Amino acid sequence: MPSARPAFCHIYAQFDQVGDLLSEDWEHIARLGLVADVVVSIDQAERHAATLRRVRDAGGLVSLTWYPRDADPRCVDANWWAYDDEACAGLVAVARERFAALGLGPLAALNTYTPGNGLIRACRAAGIGFITGFCAPTVIEDGGWSIAHYGSPLSPYFVSDEDFRKPTAPGDRAVLMASMELRNPLVCARHWSEGPWCPLNAQAADRWLEPSDQPWPFLRSAEDWLRQGELDGGQRFFHLNLQYFFAGACRGHNRHALEWLALQRDRGRLQIGGLSVWAARMRAEGGFVAQSTYWRGEMAGFHVGNRPGFYADVVVDESLERQAIFAHGEPLPQRLYDYRPVWSCHPFRPEGGDPISADTAGISVAVASEEVTPQHRRLRISVANGAATRRLPVAIWGELDGLSAPFTAATGEARILPHPAGVGGALLLEATWALGTTTISVDIHHAGRQVNDRHRRRWGSLIEAQTFVIDGRPCSVLAVQAPARVELTLRPSRAILAGALVEGLVGIERSAQGLPESGLRVIFDGTRLACWHRVWDRWCDEIELDGVDLAETHLRQRARALPGAPADIPAPGYVLHGDLLDQRRWDLAVGRLAGTTEIAAVDERLRTLEPRMDRAVIAAHPGADLPCGSITKVLGHRFDRIACDTGYSFRELCADYPQAWAPGVAGWVQWRHLNVAIAGLRPGLGAWRLHLHAFDPEGRGICQRVHLYDADARDEAQIDLCVVRSWDLPVGLENRFDRAAFRSIPIPEACLAWACIGVWISPLEAPQLHDWVAERGAPGVLMHLWVARELPA
Repeated sequence: MPSARPAFCHIYAQFDQVGDLLSEDWEHIARLGLVADVVVSIDQAERHAATLRRVRDAGGLVSLTWYPRDADPRCVDANWWAYDDEACAGLVAVARERFAALGLGPLAALNTYTPGNGLIRACRAAGIGFITGFCAPTVIEDGGWSIAHYGSPLSPYFVSDEDFRKPTAPGDRAVLMASMELRNPLVCARHWSEGPWCPLNAQAADRWLEPSDQPWPFLRSAEDWLRQGELDGGQRFFHLNLQYFFAGACRGHNRHALEWLALQRDRGRLQIGGLSVWAARMRAEGGFVAQSTYWRGEMAGFHVGNRPGFYADVVVDESLERQAIFAHGEPLPQRLYDYRPVWSCHPFRPEGGDPISADTAGISVAVASEEVTPQHRRLRISVANGAATRRLPVAIWGELDGLSAPFTAATGEARILPHPAGVGGALLLEATWALGTTTISVDIHHAGRQVNDRHRRRWGSLIEAQTFVIDGRPCSVLAVQAPARVELTLRPSRAILAGALVEGLVGIERSAQGLPESGLRVIFDGTRLACWHRVWDRWCDEIELDGVDLAETHLRQRARALPGAPADIPAPGYVLHGDLLDQRRWDLAVGRLAGTTEIAAVDERLRTLEPRMDRAVIAAHPGADLPCGSITKVLGHRFDRIACDTGYSFRELCADYPQAWAPGVAGWVQWRHLNVAIAGLRPGLGAWRLHLHAFDPEGRGICQRVHLYDADARDEAQIDLCVVRSWDLPVGLENRFDRAAFRSIPIPEACLAWACIGVWISPLEAPQLHDWVAERGAPGVLMHLWVARELPA
């Protein structure tokens, strides 16, 4: 079925990260004949006004990055939602005045990660029609930004006065909100927010996912979006988010992504335009362009946030009335946000509870099917409602497996969302369900049957593979679903299929070689933040993995031997990646017990090394209760062990996430510099010491330095005092009790005059590398911290 409209791509270029390379990067976009909305700082705009006029003349927006402190240095909170209407109006007025002096016309767009209701009203009054940089549906604390953007549409929307996350029909002074990129809502809620729609996310420092010179994670997802529209005729919207700050190699990935988009445009598969064009399309559709999207396999092999190598398929269905988010196999929405009632929500609830998902309790779904003809299947869908009458969408999974698109559903309430591979998919059925049981018959017509495991295979519960096709070339990606290290044999299913290129990434170890007929030994390590293997020019049913049964047997044996493990471990009998906040996980108790044991062992070792150490008044053990993997900082505080005596305090200022490399063996990780603060230390009470523990769990060759600074009076970049110039960390978990893993630092008397002492830990390397895999980039790490007086000799 040809698409009525090709997919629409919005290019969001964060040029405030490129400095004076702005003109060069714009020239590449312009040579391809593309339109982009670009983000700039005010000082950049002053230097590059001529280039920005070209951006505007080409149809792009010039969006000004503007935070409260840019207008008033006293406004140190970066979150716009923290300011009332009057304050926002004054701060926005300064932005308009500064921008007007550039000769670029009136300010049309502001860029911020953390808008709020006051900012929306200020922009509406000032005639600013666009806000870029939104982060739906992210929930995260990132430096000074506190972001809770769940509940809002993923695609652009006109903002309601009730809440900056709620869409509405546009009025005369409408403000359009646009996220920087699309993000899988369930992955954001349960794991980590970085997805495939920004090439830089696959080059994110210690969590580097794509070591080649091509942005394959982005290209795979973009191809899926184009393919969905070609299968069902619906137009899909997506962003390309161009960022530039993690690594120099990202510029090449960004440019390859742009060139691929231009090629798809030339083939008639894609429309590329700015938000101004899409806003006109939204108005023509009544205020919103409804989107139904099928997510599968994005960021394959990415384990940040304890994410499985392949996350379950997700369907996101959104309109001006509501957003429904379904997980594979689940008929009821995992998240359901109703936009029709009045919203009155807190701007930042880190646990994800406001706005609240609608209640779906009391609903159950049953399906019976029959084959009418080889290309006609009839479903009888029965929905039992034990609560009040309500309108609710449900998803039917599995009934389309092995069936080929295009599909038609001969029932008005039903829509079919095909799998991007063209085989299988999900059926969405929305109706008003009365009390009791309602049965609806749906007739499905399809193009026939295919082998279902061509594009997806699983080996036990341990390994999954999916095949993606880009420019007619299949590529099968394999990833592990457990935080475990296993060695298996990858081989062709038939001798004639030998010779395919096999690439792999295990942490920072990259490989590339041909696939011999006899097979290739490959390592999967789910304890690393990134691990995958991919086989080019082969489908999933053309490769085999040997040794999985034996590997699963060994994992079950190891799981039963873990202290605190239950006698009857649920299937598959070993730990899987997944939602660490799910209280049904049996390994949570294992993590807590291991954390207690590890803290005692590390503390005992420290006191052996430092016999004059008094009782600790501050003790911090980040992530100590984690059983495995990592979790976002905003959700991970419950796994930290922080203890402070009365009058003393500890707080984390900047850390990406806690990570565990074994149960209870954990620490904070930050790709550039890690910051914490201690308070309550007073002079005249004897000599104070700061005791730190860290090691290099992944063999990255970490050498870091430590500074102290006045955390109340200084920005973290204005560090005052270097107290450890070079600290080479011992490598491997087995060496974490070495003397070199501990540093005991006398706190100078001058620092005790500071109400809050900042501790700044940074790896000894360039702040931005070109390639974190090739250069074996290292983050800053901190496993344990104590503050105690030193007893007299």
